[in-house]
Order: sequence, then structure tokens, then C-alpha cells
Amino acid sequence: MSKGDGEAIAVTVAVNRVKLACIPDPESAWRWNVEFVEEPFLPTVSELQEMDAEETTARWHFWVFVMLCIVAGTMTLGTALLKCAQRQGYTTLDGGPVAFKGTTLKVLLGLSLTCTMSASFAALAWSFQSGRLSKDTGVDWEVYAGLLLCNGLAMVLQALVMARRLPSGKRYGTTAFAQACVAGMAPILSDQYDTFKDIMFAFICFQSDKEEIQNMGVACLAYLVIIHVFCFFVEDLIAELVSSHLAVLLLTPDAGDSVKPGEELVILLYKQLTPTKRFLLLLENVPQALGALFYLRREGGSTVVAVLSLAIPAMQVLLTFVLYHPVREQVAGYYGRKLRTLVTSGDELLARRIWREADFENDEGLFHRSLPWMHPARDPEALTRLSKTLLGVWKAAVAPDDVALDFEKMDISGDLQGLGIGASGLVQALCTVLEKGTFTELNISSNSLRDEHMKALCAVLEKCGSLKDFNVSNNSIGPDGAKAICRMLTQSSLKRLDVSGNGIGDEGSDAIAKCVESKSDFENLGLEFNDITDHGVEAK
Repeated sequence: MSKGDGEAIAVTVAVNRVKLACIPDPESAWRWNVEFVEEPFLPTVSELQEMDAEETTARWHFWVFVMLCIVAGTMTLGTALLKCAQRQGYTTLDGGPVAFKGTTLKVLLGLSLTCTMSASFAALAWSFQSGRLSKDTGVDWEVYAGLLLCNGLAMVLQALVMARRLPSGKRYGTTAFAQACVAGMAPILSDQYDTFKDIMFAFICFQSDKEEIQNMGVACLAYLVIIHVFCFFVEDLIAELVSSHLAVLLLTPDAGDSVKPGEELVILLYKQLTPTKRFLLLLENVPQALGALFYLRREGGSTVVAVLSLAIPAMQVLLTFVLYHPVREQVAGYYGRKLRTLVTSGDELLARRIWREADFENDEGLFHRSLPWMHPARDPEALTRLSKTLLGVWKAAVAPDDVALDFEKMDISGDLQGLGIGASGLVQALCTVLEKGTFTELNISSNSLRDEHMKALCAVLEKCGSLKDFNVSNNSIGPDGAKAICRMLTQSSLKRLDVSGNGIGDEGSDAIAKCVESKSDFENLGLEFNDITDHGVEAK
């Protein structure tokens, strides 16, 4: 972008050393003159130093505009892909969990980190060798834009994957992809930015003629690799990195909750203040900051080093201490919605991280404020009454390994109807709890349980000899689930069973009726509203 006669602003497109300039005609605001002028593309440091202030300003104006267009184009294309999947029904799933398994996410994270480091290293090595790396401005704007474009393409590729995994009848939120792009593309916020910044500091060190500074650059690169390998051994750090590199792959179908724009900004801020984020910031930036101080003392001033490796990280860490508790008070709805959608979608890795971050057991006030979002269908008074039971159920569903440590302290009753925790989460919780304790009554009606859930649950209930009353009414159990109940009946001392309001049909009702007939002390059986024909009624 440059100025022509009459101080008219020129809009330019640069290719190699030729620039297409569209210059407004000073005699008419509606006419433009098009001409070719010379302008360096990917200029060297010496060429940048020869530019006057006006031309330097015009360059960053133009390339910032280009990068904003890349971000806007990425958000538009990704959102359109997810919306098209919703309308056209292009999906490979049929109502099951949309989330990837933890092992798959770790493999994909390793691939993403490798690509990010390789691309950043290649771009900076080329800039270093060709004289295009400045200790004041870093690399050329063209390089920044190119890496941002690669990042945007990775986001769009993830959107294609998630469009194929969208369950039938579900949809993603309108702003879901845009929010994921902020987590994965934004400077300062994303791990991709941190990685590039750390590699750039190493190459700036390589430019020094002092051997100790060059050695420090090698140490910085080695440390960057080491800490990312270390992160793979800490589950919360894996989840933090995944939320940046694979942000789109973590999308969950819209739960129908309305979130105000202001609340979305608070949530975005809170994600940058969590203890996990703070620990990762300290882990990555403290050694880099010490190295930056050593560099500035031995080598002299560097705007890039002072700002990117010192000022910004220091401000980030400071804000995590100052703002964490005030902002935490405002995110009860975020915790409730996020846990519900993560458990429902089967994302165990992120659900465990969110649970540990919330620390509900030590902050019951936050848990009580989150409950209406965790169980939107339940009456608030009932939620208050069942809060201790719900705390135990959620802990068993999200962090089952911790239940074994303090099961005696948990207060889980047998009345778990209509929890809204998600069938998979509820069954996981019950299987964990039933291995540690017993129930005489268990009511899990209205929890969207299917055949596969009943098979897993009944396999555990077969060993629960104390259970007398079992209510699984108003779920989605079919004939296979009924057969699992039959196997459990033969091994248990159950006296009352309610399977009404499911879809077990004639086959399931016949099987259950025969099992009940063989139990002389059985008292009550509920089979109403199960798609049972006259033949099934006669058999029953």
C-alpha cells in the first residue's frame, strides 16, 4: 500500500518484485488507475532497512489486512462446512458419541505438533539463511501470512472430519467453529503461536557472533521438544494442547443452551486463566524469559525478544493470578454445559480435565450454581436436595479412578431418574459405584438407556445380591437389553422390576416373563407401553 499524487491511497497486490497498484484518480472518487510498480516480495532485512517509514507502514497495513482475510475466510468456510453437514445429512455416525478416543487424540496431537514445529523450523531456517530474519521485526509479513494460511487449512480439514462425524439429527452451534479458530489460530492464545515464537528466538540467537548465545539457541530448541514430550505424560497438559491444536475435533453437538455474546467472551478469558494454562505458561516461558534476559544483556536490544519472550508472557502469567478467582465466579454455566456435553459425546479426556479444574468437591457453591446447566430438565429444588448424590454420580462418571479412594465419603442414593448426565456417563458411574458398594433399590428411569448400556450395567448387577427393586422405565431398551435383564434376573434376588415405556416388544416381554415365572418370591413386574402385541400379551 503506498501513496500516489494528491496523497491518494493505493491498494496493492505484490507478486515477487512486481506490485499491482489500484490508485484512486484525484479528479474523481469513483475512478481508479491501475499500474504496475516495483515492490519487493519477501524482502531481505537490508531491503527493509532501505524502505522509508511510509512504505514500511504500508506493508504492515496490507499484510495485516491479508491475515485478517485469511482468518475470516477460514471461519466462513469451516462454518459453512458444518452447516452443510447438518442440512444435507452427510454423516458416518448414527446417534453415538461424536468424540474421539483419548488414544486417537494423542496420536493426532503428536502429528499436529510435528507439523507445527517442522513448518515453523523450515520457515525460520530459510529466513535465517536468506537474510530475512530481523531481531527487531522477526520474519517477513509474507512468512507470517503463509504460516497462518497453513494453520487455517488445518482447521478447515478438521471441520471436514467433524462434518462427517455429526450424528443424525444433531447440529453444531453457529459460532462453534469460529470459537475453535480463536483457540487454534489467535496470536498469544494458541500453542502454535508459542511454538513459533520459541523457535524464532532460537534462530535469532543463531545470528549472534557470540558462541554462548548460539549455544543458548540450541538449548532453547532442545527444551521446546523436551517440554512437549513431557506434556504427553500429564493428562491435563495433553488436554490443554489438544484444545489448541485440535480445537475443531473437540466440538460437540449443540445442546440447545443459549449463551450470551458477553458470556462467550468471559469463557474465552477464563480458559486463559486456569491453573493448567498457568502451569503450561510457566513451563514454557520461564526458561525462555531467562534466556531472553541473558540475550538482551549480552547482545543488546531486540524488539521481538523483549516483547514476545518477556513482556507478553509476563503479562499472561500475571493475569492468571490476578483474574482467575473473580472470573471463576462467573463461569458456573460454562462448567455445567461443558461437562454435560463432554460426557454425552464421550470425550473422557477433556471431561476429566474440566472436572479436576472445577474442583467441585472443595467448592460446593460453584457446583450448586452449575447444577441447573448440568441437569436442565430437573427442578431446581430437586437438584438442591440431590446435590450430594449428583456430586457422587458425576465424580464416578468423569473420574472413576478417584472413586476407589474415597467411596465411603460419597453419598449416592438409588434414585437416579432423569439425571440428564448422558446414558454412557450414567452407566460408567453406576458400574464404578456398584463395584464398591451396594443398593437395595435402583431407579434409573428416563435416562435414554439403550441395549448396550443395559448389557454393561446388568453384567455388574449380576454380582449385586442386595438389589430388590429395579426401575428402568421410560428408556430406549429393546429386545437385546431385555435379554440382558433376564440373565441378571437369574443371578439376583430381585423382587420388583419395572421395564415399562421401552421397546422390548414380544420377544423381550416373553423372555422376561419366563424368567419371572421361575422366581417364586417375585412380587411385581411392569411391562406396559412396550410395543407388545396380542400374541405377546397372551404369552405374558
